[in-house]
This record gives sequence, C-alpha cells and structure tokens, in this order.
Amino acid sequence: MSDPLTEFDKNEEIQQATIKSMDELVARIIMWHTNGMAQAEHMLTIPEGTEAEYPNHKGKPITIKLTGKVLQAFRFGIMTGIDAFMKLPIAYVEEDKEPANEPTTDTPKGE
Repeated sequence: MSDPLTEFDKNEEIQQATIKSMDELVARIIMWHTNGMAQAEHMLTIPEGTEAEYPNHKGKPITIKLTGKVLQAFRFGIMTGIDAFMKLPIAYVEEDKEPANEPTTDTPKGE
C-alpha cells in the first residue's frame, strides 16, 4: 500500500474534495496543516515596509504598512498562531495488516 502522505505534492493547494478513505482524510488534514504552518512561518520573513491589505469589519479593504511597532505586533500575532497550532494532535500511522500474536496472561480455567 502506498503512503497517502506521498500522494499529495507539498506545493499543491488542497481544495475541498470528496474523501474516499480514512487514510486520504488523515493525509489531507496533515498536508493542510503542513502547508498552513509553512505559510505562517513565511509570514515571519516579510520585510519591513511591506504593505498588507486586509478587509475591515465592513469588508472594505484597508492597507497597513508593516513598520516599527505595527510590524512587531504583526510578527507577534503570527508567532502566537504558530505556537498554538504547531503540533497537530493527530499523526498518520499505517495499520498492521495482521493481528499481532502476543502472548496472553490469561490462564485457562482448571489448570
């Protein structure tokens, strides 16, 4: 069986899709998380003076110039997000195909 994690290019943007197996679901979640963390880490390298456009509370775009304290606050927010979501609480582990033949400690009755 192929590893579902290798089926997705790391640079591929994962879109909403119909999931056909639990392995595919887990692989897609892990790749989504990996891509999101890479994007967040990239945001930390944005140079001073960069202009960022964000929608305000009414959806109207506003431009913010990332300098000085604004840049520090921007980076602090990104670092806080990375810290909160760095470790994904799941991991992909391929299941054993055959049950393990482990010894039991149960003694049959009458022995």
